[in-house]
Amino acid sequence: MNMHNSILRKTFVTLLAAATLSTTALAEGIHHGRMSTDRSDQLSLGKENLPETRQVSRLAEGATYTHIHRGYLSKKSFYTVDAGFYEDHQIAETKKKELRKMGYEATIHPVNQKNHSMTDVNQKEIGYVVRIGQFESEDKAKQFQENLSQKGIEGTSVTFSGYDGTTESTGPWDIHVLEINPKTFQGKIGSSLANDQIEGKETVTSMVARKQAIAGTNGGYFVVGQEDGTPGDPAGISVADGKLLSESVGNRTSLILHDNHAEISETKTMLSVQTSSHQSHIIDGMNRTPGKIRSCGGTEDAPTNAPQHDVTCKDDSELIEYNSSYGKNTPKGKGFEIVLDDAGNVVSTRDSRGGAIDKGQTVLSATGEDADWLKEQAKSKQVWTLSNKVYKNGKEMDLLKGMDVVNGGPSLLHQGEIDIDAKKEGFDWSSDFYYHFALYRHPRTLVGVKADGHILLVTVDGRNPNKSIGVNFRESAELLKDLGAVDGMNLDGGGSSTMVVDGKLVNHPSDATGERPIGDGIIISK
Repeated sequence: MNMHNSILRKTFVTLLAAATLSTTALAEGIHHGRMSTDRSDQLSLGKENLPETRQVSRLAEGATYTHIHRGYLSKKSFYTVDAGFYEDHQIAETKKKELRKMGYEATIHPVNQKNHSMTDVNQKEIGYVVRIGQFESEDKAKQFQENLSQKGIEGTSVTFSGYDGTTESTGPWDIHVLEINPKTFQGKIGSSLANDQIEGKETVTSMVARKQAIAGTNGGYFVVGQEDGTPGDPAGISVADGKLLSESVGNRTSLILHDNHAEISETKTMLSVQTSSHQSHIIDGMNRTPGKIRSCGGTEDAPTNAPQHDVTCKDDSELIEYNSSYGKNTPKGKGFEIVLDDAGNVVSTRDSRGGAIDKGQTVLSATGEDADWLKEQAKSKQVWTLSNKVYKNGKEMDLLKGMDVVNGGPSLLHQGEIDIDAKKEGFDWSSDFYYHFALYRHPRTLVGVKADGHILLVTVDGRNPNKSIGVNFRESAELLKDLGAVDGMNLDGGGSSTMVVDGKLVNHPSDATGERPIGDGIIISK
């Protein structure tokens, strides 16, 4: 029996399903694990009339978990070897001819962006991919890639045809949805830093267990390796319990949580310090490694001040603010530091970076010319006043106790319409990156807010042709809309995409090593 027929048979045995069950339906007697049978609201993901099942579990009053499986692996899918991405068709044509002269059946795949009017990257033709071969397994494609390498053809990559989000697909997709009704849920939805500090990483499973929570997902973007800054540091804004812990990446979209209500808005930080002698200075960042600005979006940085996702900008002269949420000590290195008490008085100074951060104190740590400025100002006794402002959609917002802000991007849905701010938020700094990050299908973690205020946390597994191929930005937006959201955004994804329910990992993270330690998570507590 082929895979298509096998999946269809299995689906009909377990009953086709589509609609997400409402809170009202749950209250009327839907029990743990019962399968939905309503087909009136199938997802629009992929081709029409694909088999789809949904299973709903009630976690607590006002909190549900839904597992959706849709589609099947098409017999037309294949593995291939990409030999390069090119913006210019003529260059791609030249590459194809070179490979054919060497005896390889190279082809050109045009990268055309469907529904380009739904995004601010308003162009239909993105570029061209030169491909070699079609293989029934990944192992055979990798063997062929090795052969190419031995022949001196470098820079190739093995991929699966279904991952290309510019082509229509039958899936499959494995989708996990947490829904919170803020009117009836008696627990709390909020964010959690890994191990309750900036420095370091932790798995969602560990966070949920440590918080004794009922569920959780991964949160925003973060620094993975030391070459890009402090591992675990949110790559964007972070607010925990009303306290700003990390600066924004430009004015990217963020998730604001307060009293179990969610809002998706643009946020921007403006940090500065002023002395009692009226000397003021911009603070470049908060609780991060000086000189390394992950995803850019700062001030006077190279190569740009604009957001550029997954790019680490540089700046050899910075003033960074630290508090005890960072960790025990500031990063070591050349520079100058002053330690302030909660009244803004200088407690001590340091002729190099890397000193202790005591609770209730603030450390200003500087490099380059900013270190010279800081050292000069510290010679006289004066009071230092910090200004940490956060703006929401261009207006200054109050940071209230209990409020959390989680970074992400881009915006996917706004007031019920698909509106993807990929260019504005730094996901289109090159056509190659845009194709492989935004148009490609990857594991994703999404958040949506419905018209009635219900909060949706969604993970879509990916990078596994037999179980789930992932979604691109447009499909992510359509999925949120199908689930009832009117506003929605993208969180961190890829190997970070994780959902834990009742202490169990319910999705399948794509890293070969298993669940990835991350920088922060969104936790649903009892």
